[in-house]
Amino acid sequence: MAWAEAVSAAAPTEAAPPRDDGWLTPIAQGLDWLLLYFQAQLNAAHVPYASGWAIVCLTLVTKTLTFPFTKIQVESALSTQKLKPTIDAIKRLYGDDRDKVQRETSALYKKSGVSPTAGCLPTLATIPVFWGLYRTLSNASSDGALTGGFYWLPDLAGPTSLAAQKAGAGISWLYPLVDGAPAVGWETAARYLVLPALLVGAQYASSAIISPPVNPDDDSAKTTKALLAFLPLMVGYFALNVPSGLSLYYFANTVITSGQQIWLRKLGGASAFEWQEEIGVNQARRTGPLAEPVLALQPAAAPASPMKDVGMIAGCDAA
Repeated sequence: MAWAEAVSAAAPTEAAPPRDDGWLTPIAQGLDWLLLYFQAQLNAAHVPYASGWAIVCLTLVTKTLTFPFTKIQVESALSTQKLKPTIDAIKRLYGDDRDKVQRETSALYKKSGVSPTAGCLPTLATIPVFWGLYRTLSNASSDGALTGGFYWLPDLAGPTSLAAQKAGAGISWLYPLVDGAPAVGWETAARYLVLPALLVGAQYASSAIISPPVNPDDDSAKTTKALLAFLPLMVGYFALNVPSGLSLYYFANTVITSGQQIWLRKLGGASAFEWQEEIGVNQARRTGPLAEPVLALQPAAAPASPMKDVGMIAGCDAA
């Protein structure tokens, strides 16, 4: 079946109302087309639950297309993480002298070739794609293109709608209880609750695997820990307020993203810069007035001496 024929076969019999997706329109239209194509091809191959698998395929394609940006972002993060102990040592050494801290930190970044903002642009580049993907699946749900169930899910268009979500009644299918039961009944509600529960579990597992260790001495450590604990719950609650087709996208995206992050961070898929011992305070400086010649200081005998920091900054052991 040709591409155009496949898309035509998957299109609704009645013309969908015109939509205005703003500046996302070209991206959303392209993803609409691709979603219908996958759905048609899977139906033609008699794959069960074609609508659900079309969502998974579309998510996989978008994650594959944006993978180069993800790789750049991870490599930037790993490189910055390698410099963090030295940057912390600079802060301890110069204390409240912000000018010297800034000068030495900037010189260190320049010498190592690491930019602390290098991971921002790749991340920003992927945002329109995933906004467009969300818009595509929202439109498909509103147009009735996401039909049928998906394994244990009764219907990808249920148990709620985007209109109900916008009206603040997205969770009305579950609460309040009617005669001691959810509006859709306990059995149906239990089936719909499985996917949000899996999504929360996948979010926690992903966070545990790929999040860098939190320094307990850092003032922001408690805030970071609380945020990591709260975000999966927030995503899970959001999944209760949208059609299960969108929840399936969230789940597929989380699993695929986790796989990519594990490959990049844990299995050597991403390469950070190689630490050079000569990268250190004063040695790294190229411009600006010199700070104190810390490399000329004599090491102190006490373990808590600032010279321990000097050794870290110079890339060697001061002992």
